[in-house]
This record gives sequence, C-alpha cells and structure tokens, in this order.
Amino acid sequence: MILDLNLVFNTALALTSSTTTIPSTALDLLGGQTVIDGNASAYGADMGIGPGVAVPQVRVIATTGFTSSTSGVLNIAFQGNAVASSAADANWVTYIETGNIASTSLAVSTTIARFDYPIRQVAAAMPRYIRLLYQFDGTSFSAGATTAFIQLASGDNDIGYYPSNFVVAP
Repeated sequence: MILDLNLVFNTALALTSSTTTIPSTALDLLGGQTVIDGNASAYGADMGIGPGVAVPQVRVIATTGFTSSTSGVLNIAFQGNAVASSAADANWVTYIETGNIASTSLAVSTTIARFDYPIRQVAAAMPRYIRLLYQFDGTSFSAGATTAFIQLASGDNDIGYYPSNFVVAP
C-alpha cells in the first residue's frame, strides 16, 4: 500500500498515557501543511474520490499490540475544526466514532478501525483541520500503538497473488 505522507494522522503513536484522551496530528486541509514531496510550497487536500468510485477511507492499524491490566477499551473519534486559526484551537466537532473497542481486539498488525471519510453535517462549515482523538475508558494501556491515515486508493489485491515456488524459464 502506498501512502501520501500528507494524509497520515500518526505513525506508531503510543497510546499508553495516563490521560483519557490523546489526539493525533491535525491535518490542515487548506494548505498550511508543508509538502513532503513535490515542488509546491503548500499542500492542498484534493483527496479525489477514493478507492474506485467510493470516498476515501480512514484506517487505523495497531502497530503494537494493546495490553491492559483491566478490560480496557478504546474509542476512536474523527474530528473536524472549521473555525480554527491553528491546529491548537479547541473547537473540535466529532463527525464519526468507532464505539468502544475491547483490548482483546487490538492485536498487532490488525486494522482496528476502517471507515469512509465522513461527510460534514448539513449547514456546517467545511473543516479546515481534521484529526483523530483516541479516547480511553479511564484505564490506560500498558502497551499499544497505532498508525492512522487517509487511504485514497484501495490496498486490496483484486487479481490475487502469484503462486509460491514458481520458476521462470530462461
């Protein structure tokens, strides 16, 4: 899977803090973000139409398995902020959230959340900044990390894989 680094919320973000919420990096959709690759000076978030004719997807993958001394749960909220002048502004609106995910479902290398890029509410302003907010039930995890991003194209292999142990004739 190829990722656009301008659309990555976090990479191997440790979710072991004693606080009950941890925000990801906020992405600036109006062009305030530095371009990772290219010759422009700002990134404009034209995310296209996503995989096929669908909308882009937000994916969260557990890069380290989660462990908790109790039955900890994690909730992931996708938030937008239309009135902010910076990513530090506190006016975040939750567009969609996963609901509680038990620590037993947060195994390493698994997709723990995957949902379509949410639409804004009717008559609401377009968000300038977007982020993910990781919320705990009050119990922190002793281990666990995620990588989260917006996926523009499908990472699924529709054709299939080559058979193993094949030989190429000279």
